[in-house]
Amino acid sequence: MTVQKRVPPTPQHSLDPCMKGLKYVSKYRNERVDAIARFLSQTDYDIIALQELWVFSDYEHVRSAVSKNLPYAKFFYSGALGSGLVIFSKFPIVAATIQPYSLNGSPIDVIAGDWFVGKAAASVLIAHPVLGQVQIFNTHLFAKGGDEGPEHQKAHRLVNAWEFAKLARQAADLGRYVIAAGDFNSVPAAPPMSIIRDHAGLTDAWVQSHGHVRDPSMGSIPTPTDAIHVHGVTADSPLNTYSAGKALEPYAKRFKANVSIMCFTVIPLPSPKTESRTYVVSTPRSC
Repeated sequence: MTVQKRVPPTPQHSLDPCMKGLKYVSKYRNERVDAIARFLSQTDYDIIALQELWVFSDYEHVRSAVSKNLPYAKFFYSGALGSGLVIFSKFPIVAATIQPYSLNGSPIDVIAGDWFVGKAAASVLIAHPVLGQVQIFNTHLFAKGGDEGPEHQKAHRLVNAWEFAKLARQAADLGRYVIAAGDFNSVPAAPPMSIIRDHAGLTDAWVQSHGHVRDPSMGSIPTPTDAIHVHGVTADSPLNTYSAGKALEPYAKRFKANVSIMCFTVIPLPSPKTESRTYVVSTPRSC
């Protein structure tokens, strides 16, 4: 597998937020869903992948708001409470699938809830007028334990990452463009992210579009504002009023936030000189 850096003929603009939309539990759910829906209705994204949008009426509300620009949508069911995964698209959806992960926490861990919602890898196949078939993945990996928790909890996220990477790689092997988005509950250097990047041949869209930015671990600690605008760190930021006061891991405290919601891309194109496949990596700016 050869990896080359090249901008695709038509860069795709994607958005990948986590909604925090659990019914009866999430604070100010209705107000936040309405505000997010109004914001999304004013954007011009080609693809929007949402996590934690569990309530179907909330999905219908967002879908109605964005339908003018994104007329195609899929709400994915999984587990007892639903996956919380949604994908909106500007282009026709010709197929959709969801694959629950084989390890999803424990049914006796009711508070965590991963087992009940059936964490999974969801995807849609869209028909792009220029690129042809593009497979969009959306996922939310096992949450509990973080990057510094006990090993038996990390194992669940590792299994999730391995199964997700296999699905993304299979899609690319079929000659499809691939965009993989989601809440991976991992920092970029964590083993789950390495598995997804290395096995599937995926590239972090933020890293590709911000190659000039030095890793914060190699220099001074960024301010919360720089963490967002320069390093793409959004989860658990001290500037986020909804997560203010949340207990953070040492890594998150050190770097002023956590990183878990990411977008990866890989663009498979046939090589004219060999029977092997050349993977041309895209550099979208707004994932």
